[in-house]
Amino acid sequence: MKGLPVVGLVTVLSILGPTGCARRSDLMEAAKRGAPLALPPADKAVVVFLRPEFLGYAISAAVYEDDHFLGVVMRHARLVRETLPGPHRYMVISEGADFLDADLEAGRIYFVMVRPRTGTLRARFTLEPLTPTSPRWRNVKKWVDHSYPVAPNGLGEYWAQENAPSVEEKKAKYLPRWLAKDESERPALRPGDGVLQL
Repeated sequence: MKGLPVVGLVTVLSILGPTGCARRSDLMEAAKRGAPLALPPADKAVVVFLRPEFLGYAISAAVYEDDHFLGVVMRHARLVRETLPGPHRYMVISEGADFLDADLEAGRIYFVMVRPRTGTLRARFTLEPLTPTSPRWRNVKKWVDHSYPVAPNGLGEYWAQENAPSVEEKKAKYLPRWLAKDESERPALRPGDGVLQL
């Protein structure tokens, strides 16, 4: 907790609670609901994480790209990642960990649903690709229009630093199980799964 003023420390502890789990939107800066989705630059790809479902609404899900903390996704939040094209591995952390591989093409927008499922003590999450050929695609524009963009603030970055050992422990436990699945059972985004605009 070095370098954090006493008031800030108290705020962080009240947000994290006794287990250190992110449960509140205080870890993220939120913009106005329904803000338009910007097009990606020509040399970058954009991945949009959406969480429209009600199940586990009180539990937040932390999302990572190649071990880099992207943010905490609450219900109705929209986490937008502008990134380099090529291969990436995304991870969502809550009670457990789940993963999604992506091969991204510059100039395209990709969509991922942070989908809650039942866990042992609280909700777990799966990263589900939303592609133009998937049944849920018809809902994507509505979900984007009803979502609010979020980005980590100082407390969010601090949470990520403090919880890094726990995150690494979950990754070490769950990634081998995920990789042991047949490739057809592991979710993935392929270059053509992105769109030029929504």
